[in-house]
Amino acid sequence: MTKSARQKRRTPIQGAFYLKHRADCPVVAQADGLTLRYLLPERTAAMDLQEVELSPGTETDGHTAAGEQIVWQILQGAGLMNLGETQFAVVPGDVILIPPAQPYRLTNRSEMALRLNQITTPVPNPS
Repeated sequence: MTKSARQKRRTPIQGAFYLKHRADCPVVAQADGLTLRYLLPERTAAMDLQEVELSPGTETDGHTAAGEQIVWQILQGAGLMNLGETQFAVVPGDVILIPPAQPYRLTNRSEMALRLNQITTPVPNPS
């Protein structure tokens, strides 16, 4: 979509669906070198979608996702992922499932920002 077409649609379209351009989504810088862009509105309780960017040569603090599942899709850059006791390289196109309560860390080993989409969902309660 060209910038002029996006400018014509500056107001997010909402209703039974949600449409908003990523450039219009809020960005939050964090202390560990991450930049988060919230792609869905906060009122979406069933899942969260963020674009995450990690600066070259930096790594995240160790995290553990208690009570939620996380899916990452690597979009740009390359890095080293620690998931529990396993370490592996990540490149664009990789999709990683981070189970609940699993410790994880990501290091950007490339000379460009490592960018990924992160989908977070609460773990369903078994009935």
